[in-house]
Amino acid sequence: MRATAMGHSGRILKTVSSVTLLLALLLLASCGRTTAKNTIIDAHQGKEALVMKFLPNMPPARVFSADPQSLQFAVQLHNNGAADLSAETLKLAIVGYDKKILTIEPDEQDLALPARSVENPQGTTKVATWTTTAINFPAKHDSISQSVTARACYRYQTIATQTICLDPKPEAQVKDKVCSPASTTLKNGQGGPVSVVKIDQALLPSVSRAQLKLTVQNLGKGEVINPDIALDKCVAGDLQVQDLGKVTVAARVNEQELSCTPITLYNKQGTSYCTLDGLPDTAFTTPVVITLSYGYTESISTTVEIVTSQEPDSPVGS
Repeated sequence: MRATAMGHSGRILKTVSSVTLLLALLLLASCGRTTAKNTIIDAHQGKEALVMKFLPNMPPARVFSADPQSLQFAVQLHNNGAADLSAETLKLAIVGYDKKILTIEPDEQDLALPARSVENPQGTTKVATWTTTAINFPAKHDSISQSVTARACYRYQTIATQTICLDPKPEAQVKDKVCSPASTTLKNGQGGPVSVVKIDQALLPSVSRAQLKLTVQNLGKGEVINPDIALDKCVAGDLQVQDLGKVTVAARVNEQELSCTPITLYNKQGTSYCTLDGLPDTAFTTPVVITLSYGYTESISTTVEIVTSQEPDSPVGS
């Protein structure tokens, strides 16, 4: 009888232990979800801005010439960077096709794409669409192929922040210096395709002046363009060599503006020199804020086969 009671008590203890363990696991899982939900997103990281892709079957791989409206285009646009895009800063077009064969009309496009932020950690996604209103199929052909490109041109900004050491007297042998200037490498981008990748300090032969050497790279898949050119000119493909690789640089330290040289990128990389006057007499650490302003263009392409056909409602052989 005693053994039965002890066995029963053991089963109760095991049941209580199992319930306690289950509750603990549920509590831990709940805490994990709360932590993930409350994670603060740093929008100024990453190497992307506008991300594009054609939606499935838009355009279809194959269409009949007698059914032009079946040839529709839909491009998903996602702003995965840290700067807003709008109708004034973004132009998008379908290009690359033979306009004597295809007549493509844009639907009304809403190109307002707010950037990633703490309130909008995933960025903004929208869809732009176009409809084919006519296909002028060439004679003596059974089928033709048309390459179609969605080209985007936009103005963007990248903001990099970094704490650095400034020393107006690097040659002075002072033991109790707060810091010493050093080369700083920045990784993971700053929320745009063009990023500051390295900051070096070259002290000038002047007690109150310093110079920062900024190395900038195009880390994206597209091409950097002059931010001052008309975006319509860009989407039309009317760019010249002098329009490419232009980046404007601004920097400040403690709200004091530095004088920075503009950049022309070669092989996706360039250098800007920023000069700061009015330094104190001793070394100090301070945050520097660097703003890169540039234009950017990138595109995606696909191919559509168009085959000749009778009117869709006509019986075969009529």
